[in-house]
Parts: sequence; C-alpha cells; structure tokens
Amino acid sequence: MKKSHKILFGVAAFVIFLIIGVIALNSYLKSEVVKGLDKEFPASGLEYSEISLNILGGNTTLTDPVLKIKGITLEAGNIKLKGFSYYNYFFKDEININHIQLISPNITIDQSDTLEKNEEKDPVERTIKLQKFSTVGGSLKMVDNDTASNSLFLSLKEIVFLDILLGKEIDGDLLPFQYKTLEVDVDSVYYNMNAEHYITVDAFNYLEDELSIQQFNITPKFPKPEFDRQLPYEKDWVALEVDEVVLQDFSWSTERDSLILKSSTTTISRANAEIYRNKLLPDDKRIKPLYSELIRELGIKVEFDSIGINDSRLIYQEKVDEERPSGELTFSNIKAKIENLTNLNMSREDFPETKISATALFMDQSQLTLNLNFDVKNKLDEFHVFGNLAEISADGINSFLIPAMNIEAEGRIESMVYNFYGNRNEAKGDMQLAYRGFKVNILKDGEQQRKSLLSRLANLIIKNDVADEDVEQEEINTTRDKTKSFWNFLWLCIRDGALKTFF
Repeated sequence: MKKSHKILFGVAAFVIFLIIGVIALNSYLKSEVVKGLDKEFPASGLEYSEISLNILGGNTTLTDPVLKIKGITLEAGNIKLKGFSYYNYFFKDEININHIQLISPNITIDQSDTLEKNEEKDPVERTIKLQKFSTVGGSLKMVDNDTASNSLFLSLKEIVFLDILLGKEIDGDLLPFQYKTLEVDVDSVYYNMNAEHYITVDAFNYLEDELSIQQFNITPKFPKPEFDRQLPYEKDWVALEVDEVVLQDFSWSTERDSLILKSSTTTISRANAEIYRNKLLPDDKRIKPLYSELIRELGIKVEFDSIGINDSRLIYQEKVDEERPSGELTFSNIKAKIENLTNLNMSREDFPETKISATALFMDQSQLTLNLNFDVKNKLDEFHVFGNLAEISADGINSFLIPAMNIEAEGRIESMVYNFYGNRNEAKGDMQLAYRGFKVNILKDGEQQRKSLLSRLANLIIKNDVADEDVEQEEINTTRDKTKSFWNFLWLCIRDGALKTFF
C-alpha cells in the first residue's frame, strides 16, 4: 500500500473514530441529561416530546416541554440551552451556561393550589452561572381555579435576565437567585381588580431601572344603573384613563418577607378620572382610615421620593334624588406633587413628613389650590390642610347645587381661604370667605321653579353686607364621621366655615 494511501486511510479511520466517539458521547450525555431531568422533576412534573443534544456546541433543546410544580404550569414551544460547559460541570462542579431561551412560554399560576405554599425547596447543590436567560413571546396568567376566568393575564413580548448566579449559598432580594440586569417588555396586561372593575395596561416596559406603563385604565364592568342595582351599600363607580406612568430609579427588594418598592421620581401624565356615587344607597358603616394610616398599614413597604401628576382631570358625580340627574363637580388642569410617600424605616429620627400640593381649575373657571401635610408614623393621624379658591360665579356651582341639593344660587363668591389642623377624630381651623350679592333659591321638587317663600326666608338671613370685604371665621370645630373619607371630612370643615359666614 502506498504511503499516501496509508495516511488517507489513517485520517479516515480517525475521523470515523471521532464521529463514533462524538455520537457515543452525545448519546451518553443525552441519557445523563434525561436521568438528571427525571431526578429533578418527577415524571408527573416534566414532560416533553423530544430532546436533542449537540456536544460540540454544548446545546440542548427540549421540544414541547410541559412543567408542573406546585400550582404552576409552564408550557413552551421549545426550551433552548446554549453553550453548556462540560469542563466546568465535570471538573469544577459548576454549571456554566451561556444562554437559556424559552420560545412562546405560557405560564399559568393556580392560586387555589392546595399544596403547602411555604414548603422549602431543596437547596441547589452546585453553583449555576448563567450569562443570559430570555423568553420570546408567550403569556403569564393567574387563575383562582382551573375553570375560573383569569384574575391576571400578561401578554409577554420579551423578558431578559443577564448574569444570573444561583446556588446553595446564594440568595437574591426578591427572586431566589442573583442577577445583574433585568429587562421586561409586556404587550398588554389584564387584572381583575374586584367584582365591579378591571384594570388594563397597553404596554409595560422595565429597562435600566426605569419602569414605563402606557395606557393604564380602570374600567367598570357595568354601567351606572346596573352597578347601583348590584351594591348592598354606597360604593364608588370609577373610570380612569392614564396615558403614561414613568417610575425612574425604580427598584424592588424584600426585607423580612415584606416587598419593598422604591422610586426617586414618578410621573403620572394625562390622567382622566370619573367617579360616581349613589347617595340613595345605604351607607357603608365600616371605619375609613385617613391617608396616614392607610400608608402606615400598607401591606408592602414603599419609598417614593417625588410623585408628579400633570395635565389631568377629575369629574365627581353624586346622585341624591331618584328624579333628578346627578350633581357634578369638575376639576381640570390638575397639577399635583407628592413628596416623601413612604412607610419605610418609620422609627428613624429623620423620618420625613409627607407633603401633597395640588392646583386645579374648579368647574372650569376658578383656580383651586390644596396643600396637605401629615406624618405617616403619627398614630393620631394628625394633618394640616390649607388652600384657597379664587372667584367663582353662582352659575359655576349650580350644575352641582341644583341636582344635588335642589338649590339654585345667584351672585358670586369672591374668594375662599381655608386652614385646618386635624386628626382622626376632629379638626379645628379658620376660613376667610368673601362673596357679593349671594342668594339662594330653593326649588320645587322635580322642577326648576322657586319656592318663593322659603327662598326669601333663606336670603333674609344671609349676611349680604360683606360684599367688598373678607369675612374671617376662626375656631371652626368639626367632628369627623369616621365612616366617611378624608374628602368628606374636608368638606365638612369648609361647610361649617361657610355656614358661620353666611348665617
């Protein structure tokens, strides 16, 4: 045999031997992977139609995987593992992977699962280093049981984790592993808020510590008449549309099993809200906490340094008579700032006071300002509220007075300045009110005709001798109805001051 033929034959034999070795090793590693999966996930927990493995590239693919663990079901088109380091696995007792990718994962979380929620998982014996974990498409939904409608549904676009570290001695803040970077891109969100409302979000994006939410909406499930028929007591019908919410320097973590959310600057742009309440329904007699108590007793810890609300509008409607339309108050061009919204580390000496300042155009004609300060850690829920209302004509408030109180006003209010200090039980303060030619006309029930005698009697006792000067009322004392909200409390304070001025 010629020497060249011998060399060719030797090379061919080596190549064949190498191919056979690769095939054999590939088969062996595949069987080891299958054994490992069967050990980690019982047969009832993980199923797949096919597994493929490429030893040269360190790549593994599971086709049509279905994984079920403690009420969580994961179904995907493929799970792709790329760049597995066999050297580190066999000689360093480490698992190093370049990339794990889930194609079209559909994750279902059944909240009615009866397994123990706090059962501890066996710790991971080997350290796992993963450069990248990503998903492409898919969805996440949360249900109360297998037959119930979704209580939460997310249409996923992409999720990316970078530089993941998982192991026996490794613990993350919120997730059971450490990571360097997280990116989340969600196409849409649906959340079943309660029996009467649901929440939708058009887009949700988290990138480089900035959380952006587009088109956040709270939508009633029923129109107002049907909503009223279903309620045992007074409750707000709420329709809210927010164009954009942006949280900068946003982060989350855990402390003693409590979730902590932080943001240096939060901006809410172009929020439009409509709130309706039927006062003909029975009162809800439950105690309503003030804002300081609500934040203090919140189920999570928050630290929002600054929250801004821009270019927003609020319409409040109140129905007090079956035969009359609802009274309506409007607040447009709302601009507000909330500082130091936090319940974190309340024991520290420099715990900050929460401050809220807002301006709005009241009834589309009068500038209104409001300032509210309170200390979240104060168990008496003490607060200071002050502000003013610029000139407004009677026509500007008749759209509320006529349907809500069957009263028609004439003249105008020149100005109003209010200043109250209060707590969970009572409030004291002062108010300055100036008005010109102010009269009231009490209307006949169901008609816009005046009850002349009652109107004349009412106007006889209104002090119309203060046309061009401020009237200051001091030592206004108001007792809070604890079954009502803070805004009802503020309204009672202003009402008591107005009554002392007018009569």
